Amino acid sequence: MKLTWLSRWNILFRPSTNHDPNRYETKSRGLGGKHARLHLLETAAQDLRFGARILRKNTGFAAIVVLALGLGIGANTAIFSATYTILLKALPYPDSGRLVALEASRTAPIPFHTNYLSTAELDAVVAQTSDFAQTAEYDQAAFTLTGHGEPESLTGMQVSGAFFSTYGVPPILGRPILPADAQSGHEQVAVLSDELWRDHFGSDPKILGKEITLSVQPVTLLFNHALGNKEYTVIGVMPPRPHFLSDADLWIPLVYTSDGKYIDMMGHSLRGKHSISAVARLKESATLQQVNTQLHTVASRLAAEYPATDKDWDLNAELLRNEIGGDYTTGLLLLLGAVSFVLLLACVAVSSLLIARSWSRQPEIAIRETLGATRWRLVRQLLSESILLALIAGFFGALLGFWGMNLLRVLAPPGTPRLDEVSLNGPVLAYTLAISLIAGILFGLAPALQLTRPELGVALKEGGTGVFASVFSHRLRRLRTLLVVWEISIAFVLLVGSGLAIRSFNNLIHEKLGYRLNHILTMYVRFSSSTCAKLDPCKTTIHEALERVQALPSVQSAAITGVRPFSIALAVPIVNVEGKPNSIPSANSQTEYEPITPGYFRTLDVPLLAGREFTDADDQNSTSVAIVNEAMARRDFAGRPIGKHFGLPIGLGPTSLEIIGEVASTRDINPSRSPLPAFYIPIAQARFIPKTSLIVRTATNPAAIASAVREQVWAVDKNAPISNLETMEQVMSDKVAQPRFSAILLTLFGGVGLLLALIGVYGVISYSVSQRTHELGVRMALGAQPRDILRMVLGEGMLLTIIGIGTGIVGALALTRFLRSLLFEITPTDPLTFVGVAVLVAAVAFAACYVPSRRAVRVDPVVALRHE
Repeated sequence: MKLTWLSRWNILFRPSTNHDPNRYETKSRGLGGKHARLHLLETAAQDLRFGARILRKNTGFAAIVVLALGLGIGANTAIFSATYTILLKALPYPDSGRLVALEASRTAPIPFHTNYLSTAELDAVVAQTSDFAQTAEYDQAAFTLTGHGEPESLTGMQVSGAFFSTYGVPPILGRPILPADAQSGHEQVAVLSDELWRDHFGSDPKILGKEITLSVQPVTLLFNHALGNKEYTVIGVMPPRPHFLSDADLWIPLVYTSDGKYIDMMGHSLRGKHSISAVARLKESATLQQVNTQLHTVASRLAAEYPATDKDWDLNAELLRNEIGGDYTTGLLLLLGAVSFVLLLACVAVSSLLIARSWSRQPEIAIRETLGATRWRLVRQLLSESILLALIAGFFGALLGFWGMNLLRVLAPPGTPRLDEVSLNGPVLAYTLAISLIAGILFGLAPALQLTRPELGVALKEGGTGVFASVFSHRLRRLRTLLVVWEISIAFVLLVGSGLAIRSFNNLIHEKLGYRLNHILTMYVRFSSSTCAKLDPCKTTIHEALERVQALPSVQSAAITGVRPFSIALAVPIVNVEGKPNSIPSANSQTEYEPITPGYFRTLDVPLLAGREFTDADDQNSTSVAIVNEAMARRDFAGRPIGKHFGLPIGLGPTSLEIIGEVASTRDINPSRSPLPAFYIPIAQARFIPKTSLIVRTATNPAAIASAVREQVWAVDKNAPISNLETMEQVMSDKVAQPRFSAILLTLFGGVGLLLALIGVYGVISYSVSQRTHELGVRMALGAQPRDILRMVLGEGMLLTIIGIGTGIVGALALTRFLRSLLFEITPTDPLTFVGVAVLVAAVAFAACYVPSRRAVRVDPVVALRHE
């Protein structure tokens, strides 16, 4: 074998005995079948070994290339791992590709509609479709666990008997909920999550059969009381964190009557209300398109048969995987596009460095060509070097990508699905290998083709001078110029994207919210059924707890509200303004509704514009009153609301409310969303009490009094769980986590792009100066001053920069429009961002050109001429 390799080396790189330069290639082409494939593998291995020796002799150059490419490949690896996991990876259930979520949607838009199903719709789906192997329904629920230390608020589900079998996930202990468990009058049972079992019950293997005390509230209901504590027998424990089930701490059965109608925990039938979610497993022969056709038919039948409740409703199914990750599709694809630009920029930068370095390899390539190597053989050799570099960079990039995955977990917004599943798995590694190989071909092909042009042999014979040599040198310079322009352009586009994201995020966090966030402590308090079994005692409990909290030394003021700022708002579809005809509910008629205690506006520092605030005298025995915000005052009362009246739709509240005050509008749902019209009523006059939030303004650090506040609440109701204990600044931080995440990542990508552009421009100008040593020596020998040389080299570099910025502006104008949905109060063509980025790129390019320009000034004419 050694003789074989030596013979091949001699044939390729030394003159043959019969002086036939094509002998080796002719013999190679004569090989066929298996021998040809073996020959190709042998030569490929030889090329890689020779490439490795070349790279060992140029370790500095190789390190720069690996660093540049590794940054681009690592960024792509990290973002693709998140994209693959959230959007493409199969869910951790058996045959998860056949799991679908069933949804009901409005064909006519109305405010605040949901995708919940009604039980009537679900019954019709089961009876009139044939493509579902199993169907299961569930309802989100909130639980209060007592009897095991401090009362704790848990999240979970009420599920039907087929729920766990539909997902195909069996318990690790005990049994799942079965259809018999869902019958009215059956023993109350519960299935625990692995996390709840470990944290609260010490992984007790004897937990089965034991009873736990729970108070349950379906999330689709607004009531916070009269649900009662009940004993539930533990029948099973689920495995650790199967996704979509992982958000639940425990599961209990949905309750049905003897005729199969679902009833809520209050004992009310919800057959005609859209309050149920459902999941189904398709039969093996069914397709999603077939299923949706059947569902549309069912919806049409229901609309015709029951127009009062089912008109304008449609039914559809969506793959459960898409349902879970669908909201993240746009953001992930934009980030994947951004890192693709980073990798493209890295390829262009490396390609420009290879082009700049190619002049020094002309003698080597010309000798090989003279000794009989064909152009294709030389291109293969040069590409093998590029691919070897790319593979080394890919390994480095995989390590960077693994680190980037950990960074993604830290920076990702709360609630991002399947984030714990992001890993450096097989598909991600295959993607990394693929983009490494593609990158190696991309950045290596142009230099290889340029360096093996036929004119090279003629140029060598002329001693590096003459027409052919000049033409070849001109072509190399032109290609280098084009690559530098591309680098600047791509870097400009990346930086404009990151600049827009930064400015958008800055606008968001400095947006006027309508209240002051500092020194405010918030928490959810779910008063127990023992104190809130009825409405009046519940109001008394709330009043007493609030008085005790306000009596704490460092508390300036406190209030209780139905929904704290930056949460899902309560709302009514329409209000009936006195003296105006009733209108039809629409998107413009939606109005926020918030029950509050006196002192709410003072606690949040919301300005009172007119009238008065609520007092303790505004109770159930006094006139029903309300305070409206500025947006509602303008919409419904021409800006003069005091003393006027409005009412709520029947069943939602009083039909007549007197307006006693007007306050400034606040951004209660999202800081990026304009304030909606809103009104406030005293909790003492509310007809139901939703999940309550305690808001406390302190004179000192809010976190320092958290324990004292909890003790005061528990002094009134020892079974009231307290959760989400945070400062308002923390709540705000969580609310802007998504735009902050995008801004940080785009800034990182823009910074990497700028670094790659700096490397590319510096390398090209530096090599250009080294190649022009003789020319610069002649110029200085003929009288050129150092400042003239400096001006010439800098001028050439900055001219390329200006051209690159110009083309980058065109590219940015075409591409940044895709960022429109992520921007807040800034346009994708923001002039200030474009100008700022242009100045930054020009400054960096100037710095990249200045260092080799200074080296050009220090050229000694005598040494340069003697060397030539």
